[in-house]
Amino acid sequence: MIPHYRDHAANERTYLAWVRTGITVMMLGVLLERFDLFLSLIAYQQAGHTIPPRMAYAGELSFSLVALGIVMICAATVRYLLVRRALEGEQALAFRGLGLMLFVSLSMVVFGISLLFYFYRFA
Repeated sequence: MIPHYRDHAANERTYLAWVRTGITVMMLGVLLERFDLFLSLIAYQQAGHTIPPRMAYAGELSFSLVALGIVMICAATVRYLLVRRALEGEQALAFRGLGLMLFVSLSMVVFGISLLFYFYRFA
């Protein structure tokens, strides 16, 4: 039997949840870029073959979402390894993830507001 198996399993589940969230954030960036291309193509076909301007910050927003997903996965990996080491060493583990949680939460709020402006453009 593995010592502290439940703790290790919980650590792995948390890690995998962060990885899934990071992948989802990256795919949201890809989806946003593809959606902007799709809207440009539709506008091109309906406007008598004039190329419409693409949204000014769709590319930057998409890039930022992909970068945030990569940062989330890297941070989750570091946190997983630190918690694993602490569980194996029988030492007390202080919670040090508040800064990361606040950064990710605030980043997602900023991206959500940006998406509202993006969709408002087409309303």
